[in-house]
Amino acid sequence: MFAAIAVSSAHAADNKAAFGTIDIEKVFNNCDKTKQLSQELAAYRDQLSLKLDTRKINRLLTNEEFNQLADLQTKQNPSAADRARAQ
Repeated sequence: MFAAIAVSSAHAADNKAAFGTIDIEKVFNNCDKTKQLSQELAAYRDQLSLKLDTRKINRLLTNEEFNQLADLQTKQNPSAADRARAQ
């Protein structure tokens, strides 16, 4: 906002009007925070998809058993014991 004011005051001294456009979509898509949040959202979507697929395959598990299995499958760095237990 301050840059726009400084530019417009500089142009006012020259008595020339300058107009420009901003591609909001490009600014939004190139923002680092947008990219980070998109990656986090994709990872969360993948986790939920894995849980849903696991639930479809293991319909006979109780909710507690399913939650334990889902936690083991979505764990970032599972140990050998965790992998064996998930089998």
